[in-house]
Amino acid sequence: SSGSFFGDTFSYSPNNSPADILYVSNAGNNTIRKFDLATGADLGVFANTGFSPNGLAFDSAGNLYVAKPAYGGLEKFSSTGNDLGLFISFLDLPTGLAFDNAGNLYVAEYGPGRISRFTPGGVGSLFSPAHSHVSGLAFDSAGNLYAASYDYNQIEKFTPGGVRSVFGTTSANSGGLAFDSAGNLYVATGSGNSIERFTPGGVRSVFANTGLNNPNGLAFDSAGNLYASTSPHTIRKFTSTGTDLGAFTSGLSTPTWITIQRGTTPVAASPAPDQLAALTAAN
Repeated sequence: SSGSFFGDTFSYSPNNSPADILYVSNAGNNTIRKFDLATGADLGVFANTGFSPNGLAFDSAGNLYVAKPAYGGLEKFSSTGNDLGLFISFLDLPTGLAFDNAGNLYVAEYGPGRISRFTPGGVGSLFSPAHSHVSGLAFDSAGNLYAASYDYNQIEKFTPGGVRSVFGTTSANSGGLAFDSAGNLYVATGSGNSIERFTPGGVRSVFANTGLNNPNGLAFDSAGNLYASTSPHTIRKFTSTGTDLGAFTSGLSTPTWITIQRGTTPVAASPAPDQLAALTAAN
């Protein structure tokens, strides 16, 4: 069934219907943890990864890839959490991950400042050089790749052919990236303790700056709510308009990167506190 909060449509998720699932890299205890975003339930440890997991990305088959900078490799897990072994090794501090529509995996190599590309079969090539300490990666709907440069406070843009340009400049160190459904790009600025938003034309504004302590990983659910990993142990949740809904979960062990696997049933769009109060009073 469905309803609305003052024009914001949401859907209820029956217990037997898949909803969005949030996956979190816990660098402090070397695990990937998962949460049901429809109910808020902690679904426990998805996988034990070994030392310090970082970037996360799903392929179209539901396999999860995990960047492991300390090992210089990417580990692959089935949709049920079975360890399928190393997908690739001999990388230099891999961090951010992103898949294109053809199923190729792009890897930000933080150390040398480059982006590598791997076919589904694991054949690798250099996609493009990037600024040193390249971090988060994200694709827009046109297939352009965006890369955050932690040290340069810049977002670089790469066409599908690898043509490189500067898309925008952030106010502080840039980390995780995420696009909303309107094509706006969101950037976690770690030392700035904020999330900045860029329009498709590159105009920058502050999206959120409350409750954030060195934010890094970013991900949108299917209702347009934004989640951010913050130090030392929290995932924070914001509505699509930037209202801070507080901690979605806490007690994690140094959460770094996050990703959301979209379900067949959207999670509820979160009302702003004033809308929720009005709805409660009306009932």
